[in-house]
Amino acid sequence: MIVKKHFFNFYGYIVEIETDWTEISSRLCQDFSFFKVSTEDSVQLSIQIKQAPLSLKEPEARYCYVSEKVSFYNNGKSRYCNYHEKVETLGDFNINKFIVQGEDLHGVHEVSYLLILSRVGKALDKKGLHRLHSVGFIFKETLFLGLFSSGVGKTTLLSHIMQKPGFSMMSDDSPLISNDGGVSPFPIRLGFNKDGHIPTCFKDKKYYELERFRYGTKRLYSLDELNYSINGTYKKIVLLSGRQGSDTEVESSLGLSHAIHIFREGVVGVGLPILFEYFWESGFEDLITKLKIATMRISAFIKLWINAKKYKITLSSDHDKNYELIKELAKK
Repeated sequence: MIVKKHFFNFYGYIVEIETDWTEISSRLCQDFSFFKVSTEDSVQLSIQIKQAPLSLKEPEARYCYVSEKVSFYNNGKSRYCNYHEKVETLGDFNINKFIVQGEDLHGVHEVSYLLILSRVGKALDKKGLHRLHSVGFIFKETLFLGLFSSGVGKTTLLSHIMQKPGFSMMSDDSPLISNDGGVSPFPIRLGFNKDGHIPTCFKDKKYYELERFRYGTKRLYSLDELNYSINGTYKKIVLLSGRQGSDTEVESSLGLSHAIHIFREGVVGVGLPILFEYFWESGFEDLITKLKIATMRISAFIKLWINAKKYKITLSSDHDKNYELIKELAKK
């Protein structure tokens, strides 16, 4: 088969994907459609994806770590990872080149996707752009960041809001917070649990499914299919925390729940889709890098928290009521 290369530009950090696995390249191009570019010369991260039996482990590699998800081995700056004997990766952190190999479509897709997010996330951290697990959208020059726990319905809220006029999307999952407390878009695919509620506005949209190692099957929608408006200007930021309930409610807040969410899901990064094994390198130099990243994250998120208005809200199953609640908050 013909090997194809695809390029993605994440705020100046260029990723190259090389593979002859047509369905994998199609899926990754849909995952990151907003960042896809035709060609680039200055590639900073190169990933080769192979449809083949597992065979990459180096005999001299030293066992390092094992979890329910992965076992990995180090050999200098090289690292080998094995996922349930279905997918393996071999990467060289010195030259930032990785191989993903396996015969399981869904496993290779999941690992490749998270490998990209892990390496891109770290590179953006070093540039002063920090991902925060939240939903983000703009309405009437007001930027809303929904700091909701899993299950509250971030994606469902966004999918219904984006059907209304005047809204633009920042991210379904992790907008970028800059060192000065500003916010930039990080729009990637939207996903819903296959057995959960799929909004009616998606019934005629094309989708692809991912059977994850954990957490079940997800139905995915590329932004190319949704045609959402991305980014926009804003003059104020509103942080929302809250829950689902029988009716919409809103109250001003001192922001303690918002601060807790930001620390857990931003500074620590608990809810971010990322693989520890590609973010956390070995050696003293990388320890210093991680300390710098932590310091920049804390500073950026403090500035975001200080400069934003903060509310606790209750979201209703009636999406029109949620829309009216957002409209009213934009006026305050």
